[in-house]
Amino acid sequence: MPKKNPVSTETLPAKRALKKNEIIIMTADAALGFLLVASLTSVAMRTSSFVVESGFGDAVAASFILSLSIVSGFAGGILFGRLLSCMESVLLPVTLFAMGAGLSVIAFSNGLLMVGFGACLFGYFATIGLSYMFNSLSDCLPNDILTTANAVVLIGCNLGAATAPFHLQMFALINKDLSFGFLGYAFCAFVTAAALLLRKLKK
Repeated sequence: MPKKNPVSTETLPAKRALKKNEIIIMTADAALGFLLVASLTSVAMRTSSFVVESGFGDAVAASFILSLSIVSGFAGGILFGRLLSCMESVLLPVTLFAMGAGLSVIAFSNGLLMVGFGACLFGYFATIGLSYMFNSLSDCLPNDILTTANAVVLIGCNLGAATAPFHLQMFALINKDLSFGFLGYAFCAFVTAAALLLRKLKK
């Protein structure tokens, strides 16, 4: 009878437990992803109806505004590396403040041109925020847990997209004006940016 190969007694190394600071980084990035993707989804959902119901233009004009926002996002992704090298320590707070400013411009717009400018500003910096989020994972966490970290952050992003309609519904309970949804997300962006700046100042 042929001899059976001996069964190896070696086992794969056990997965190590996550450290507290690693869990905090993953959770913070997941929360950031939640905010970024929820706001992006809500802007995509709300801009068309806002433009049409405000009398700034028709559905074609609204689609053009959304396209401009997407193109601005591409530009943000291309220039992300240069911005990161120039202002790494404050890039995320500045990004969130600029996102909030873009959303505020949309909310207080009096014409299609202002809506377009606000949408481009928001789209540009929202993409930078997403790029920063995933880049920070690889910078702050060891390689052996990056797969887990990316999965956690993507869960936050997916939850943001899935719950965006409910956020808009909640904003509508406070104020039924279509512009209030933009202001709600702008407020969240401003508060998050201020909290990050205060945290940096305390260090």
